[in-house]
Amino acid sequence: MAKKKPLSDEAYEKISEWIMDGTFKPGEALVEGELAAKLNISRTPVREVINRLETEGLLERIPHRGVIVANISLQNIKDFFEIREMLEGLAARKTAGRQFPVEKFEFFHDQFGKIAEGEITDAAVINQLSDEFHDQLVESSGNVRISQILSNYKTILRQEREIANTIPGRYPIMGREHRDICKAILDRDEEAAEKKMREHIISTRNTILLNL
Repeated sequence: MAKKKPLSDEAYEKISEWIMDGTFKPGEALVEGELAAKLNISRTPVREVINRLETEGLLERIPHRGVIVANISLQNIKDFFEIREMLEGLAARKTAGRQFPVEKFEFFHDQFGKIAEGEITDAAVINQLSDEFHDQLVESSGNVRISQILSNYKTILRQEREIANTIPGRYPIMGREHRDICKAILDRDEEAAEKKMREHIISTRNTILLNL
């Protein structure tokens, strides 16, 4: 029997989804009691989610207004990608230098190659594959701290990936970048793995900034 998710995790996923899909718009106030009623849960898990999303930078607390959905500034985006570049670059290097699930990275290499060649074009499939790849990469690095730090930005990380991947012509580029990262890891080339990952993060950042 599958273990039921904690209420705070379920609430986090739902409130994050509402922020990402525009149900809650930038500048809109979020009221703890109203969210609890909407989700049919107590205020305690909602309070935990609000605190977590504040940490991620998706919510901010304004004097005399309470908690509102944050406007993500250009500087915040640049700061976020700087963190990603360093941490995921390190994760790629460490993964290439240790034992990792070869079959999984062979699978990713094959799938991203198909995206690069235009054989896979479904947005939901591509975004899911991207999420799974980055999660697997961090897990395979063996560095728990990298995972813990990036988990603080889980929602914005997914949001930025999806924004980048919906820009026309981005999918084949993203496919090539991920395929090259996978190849470097499979070749156990630590330097190339880090370099290719950093290049991918910078490419994603630049794509988003140019299309804001």
